[in-house]
Amino acid sequence: QIAKQVDGIDRREWGETHVFGALRKEVPASVFSQCQFNTRIDLPDKDVGLAGVGVSLRSTITDSLLRIGGDCLDQVQVGFCKDSPYFLDVLDILTDLQREGTIQSISGINVPSSALLSAQDCRFHLDTNQMQCNTLDRRVLSEVQPTMRHVGCKLMPSSPLLGGLLSDNYYMPQPRSRRRNQPLPMPPPLWELSASQRDHLKTIQLWASSSSSSSSSSSNDNHQPPPSSSSQLPYWNHFQQYMLTPIHDIAYNHQVSMASVALRWALQVDHNLASLVVSNRIGRDVDSSMTRARDLREVFTFELEQEDLDCLEEAASAGKLPRLEPENYGLEHMLDYGSSAGREEYGDDHDFMKDLNDKRFWL
Repeated sequence: QIAKQVDGIDRREWGETHVFGALRKEVPASVFSQCQFNTRIDLPDKDVGLAGVGVSLRSTITDSLLRIGGDCLDQVQVGFCKDSPYFLDVLDILTDLQREGTIQSISGINVPSSALLSAQDCRFHLDTNQMQCNTLDRRVLSEVQPTMRHVGCKLMPSSPLLGGLLSDNYYMPQPRSRRRNQPLPMPPPLWELSASQRDHLKTIQLWASSSSSSSSSSSNDNHQPPPSSSSQLPYWNHFQQYMLTPIHDIAYNHQVSMASVALRWALQVDHNLASLVVSNRIGRDVDSSMTRARDLREVFTFELEQEDLDCLEEAASAGKLPRLEPENYGLEHMLDYGSSAGREEYGDDHDFMKDLNDKRFWL
């Protein structure tokens, strides 16, 4: 899978030509036939006219086929955007392309429950939905996964390693007792982290800063006496103590890496899964690539026991993340012209939003 945007740079054309296209030419057909290639498209901006959406989308798919060197795309992923009104229109066009045999599968990225239900009402089907899910951030399992089961869509957990932060590289052994003047572990400097890792650090800060962090995990913590207040505990130390330390202990018991434990959890946590999305940056040093390959192979050599799963669930409860609010992931604010948010964003006399809110024009 080659994302359209990587650190702000458009690399889809490069990836389709030099990764997908080269792979088709250089590997045996028996190997290539076992691979599935995903191409991502993003929803057009709300200022783009509907007439241009179909022409642009068909042109994009045609160009991708020419670069890859095939006659059919395995899967097209639609990146959901709350500010675009064209989600259903794009699905309509992709469904036509699917009937024509140009693409085999249609999937989504960060599609919320409301949009999944809207697609089902219009008889559009998404095979999978890629959303962030890992041992720390498991909100999608309770908030979106029930709807996905209802509409027959499988989850593709992304960021199962939290950008690599759930690995041995960032684990710092916790002392049984800490001296009064002993410094707390500090997070890695931002200049050493990728853009995605910096975003994941914000998630860790939100998780660790919740008011219930300490009390929810103090009952059965065997690693270190809990602090009197989560606000007095820096987020990185809280992450080390309540998340990475349990993962390290489980990894030690199974004689595998911490990354393997995090990946194995993502495979076992739910049966309605398609596959895991584990990224690897092109151009990293050989040692890093070899380590990632080892982690990916180790995940199939063991299973987490129920005791391990309970331990990881307790670790996640040591913090709390805000809900995936409808206004952040849903279509409601685009369809409700009468809401205060709609009036503020589009104005009282915006003809487009009035027409969009008229159910006579809905698919």
